[in-house]
Amino acid sequence: MPSFLRVVALLLAAAVARAADPMPSVLGLWIHHDKWVLDGPADKDGDIHKVASAAVVNFCPRGIFRMATGVIYQSTRSPEVVIGASDGLAIYSGRWSAVGDTIRVEYHLADAEIPRVPDDLKNPETRVAELTFAKGRLHFPFITRSATVWQMSLLPSERYEKKVDPDFAECPPKLH
Repeated sequence: MPSFLRVVALLLAAAVARAADPMPSVLGLWIHHDKWVLDGPADKDGDIHKVASAAVVNFCPRGIFRMATGVIYQSTRSPEVVIGASDGLAIYSGRWSAVGDTIRVEYHLADAEIPRVPDDLKNPETRVAELTFAKGRLHFPFITRSATVWQMSLLPSERYEKKVDPDFAECPPKLH
């Protein structure tokens, strides 16, 4: 019987160790986009263009958080995707930290193509979110400027089908 108890104890210890796996590093670019919409028929060269509401998130070193939301553009012939400089571009800045098995993000609107309220940029409201990791994605309950929650499912950029351009979500230069 002692060997049976030992086997059970080893199995329990292995299960606990597996459940307590640390969250993978979140440093770097992550991307989320809603359903793609075709942007007209294929052009004369057969290139297909599509657009979607999207976010490009950058977890920078030293706990710095950057995010750009707006419309992302993709073409079958282009090697990368990019958030557009128009069509509702909003740029957020803040801080991030790992807290247990979540990522805590504090962010505020830093710039916008079209501020909805004149005070949006003068007195930006700090928002807080707890991101969780599941099935290879970070789940981000993003609170928009209109205070609605956009459930984003972020994919690491290195796993995305094309190169993700960091425009508008770049990390600040390293200070010496």
